[in-house]
Amino acid sequence: MATPEILKKFSKYGNDSGERENEDILEKYFCESELVEDFYDADEPFLFVKARKGVGKSALLKHTKIKILKKNPQSLTIDLKGHELCAPFLSEGEHAAISINSWKKRICTAINREIGRRIGFANTDDEIMLVENSEIDNYKGRNIVSALSERLKSKIITIEKSAIPIANEDKLLKRYAESTEINVWIFIDDIDATFKNKEQYITYLTTFFSACIDLSYTVKGLKLRASIRSDVWPILCTHDESMDHCEQYMRKLKWSDHEIGKIIGKKIFSFCQNQEDFKFPKDIEFYDTAVKQSQLLLAKNYPWYKKRVYSLIPLSSFSYGRPRWSAKLLREASANASRNGNENIKWDDLKSCFPEYSRQRYKELLAEHRHQFPELERLFECFSHGPSLYTTDQLLEKIKVRYISNHGNPKIDGANTESDELMVAHFLFRAGFIIGRDPDKDTFYVEFEDRPTLLVTRENLDDGLEWNIPICYRKALSIGE
Repeated sequence: MATPEILKKFSKYGNDSGERENEDILEKYFCESELVEDFYDADEPFLFVKARKGVGKSALLKHTKIKILKKNPQSLTIDLKGHELCAPFLSEGEHAAISINSWKKRICTAINREIGRRIGFANTDDEIMLVENSEIDNYKGRNIVSALSERLKSKIITIEKSAIPIANEDKLLKRYAESTEINVWIFIDDIDATFKNKEQYITYLTTFFSACIDLSYTVKGLKLRASIRSDVWPILCTHDESMDHCEQYMRKLKWSDHEIGKIIGKKIFSFCQNQEDFKFPKDIEFYDTAVKQSQLLLAKNYPWYKKRVYSLIPLSSFSYGRPRWSAKLLREASANASRNGNENIKWDDLKSCFPEYSRQRYKELLAEHRHQFPELERLFECFSHGPSLYTTDQLLEKIKVRYISNHGNPKIDGANTESDELMVAHFLFRAGFIIGRDPDKDTFYVEFEDRPTLLVTRENLDDGLEWNIPICYRKALSIGE
């Protein structure tokens, strides 16, 4: 049975960030998705996942790495953030091939560094770690470990002749390269950080994907996995036709409210199993559904829109499809329950979290998109103390009267031209501040990645949809239900 002490422990269980989550904890509550089930397949040289921030892109990359190493501990795995590769923007008039080769060079350099680290080789001369563009072509059809090991070996020999003390690195390299079963898995996250809808940013990312495809399908033993935000991918596809052939390597990660509930249930159940002082009310076999698992710590049901529902439903609704957000809300509610001396998380424990939770989500949305429009907060505040649902005409009128009339037409994404109310509405849709809702099916929602061409031309502005501000942002702006 739960106790205030158990709930206090749960309030500190896990990490908000998938990439920093304890591996044992992550593996116990991670939910497989059929949408990305081949992400772990070694026969797929290159795959990338698209998803909104907080949905679990980083957790999927980490989970993939864990599964690969369990299956083959000899695999060489490399975790990279986009800024660690950071190819330069092309200058005006430069061909995209220059950027593609630059990406290849940086990826191979990262592998070189990891090989050197594994064999205990270190040197301050950056030349050892550089891979010239001319050499990349010579890797085609060869094992990546063998090819790069030979490169390092030649550099070590050169240094030995220069009287720098090296202890048998050449022999270590030879043995390492002879391990023909070794594969290199590279996991690249946040490649699209600080993205703006401008030509140089688009070329920067499209050439990255072209480089990944070329390397992974021409060099043996190299497996690439990457992530990108789902609001960025449609822009790349719209502006660069070369991305059409990338669609086959893309996997979409998205969670329904039901699936979010399953993740919550697994997290609660795995936590309770690890607590020696937790006594299960019934046999373990009884807890075979998310609802049963969640009620180990949650009250059975909560009041929700004038009726009582399973306690998972409000938690799932407020998470907006983000497992990370549901986990944070759950921990905060657990802390409240513990302070209140409760033996499970009651409605008041959860409800009291909503204002601060909404402010946190609102700030996170601002932080994610402020670089695209510095006055973003002023734009969002135009919707404060208003309704949560708008027709297209009402939405455009709100933007025109509350923002443009007072502050002028904004310049979004660093554009030289000013945006009218329709362009601003499209940006709100892209950022996720509004989502489409079918007026005849109030549970059917459309996000930007589903229909990126909406709110673009007046010929088909909305496809008959209304525009809804997600519940997770409403308390922060005093927006009505």
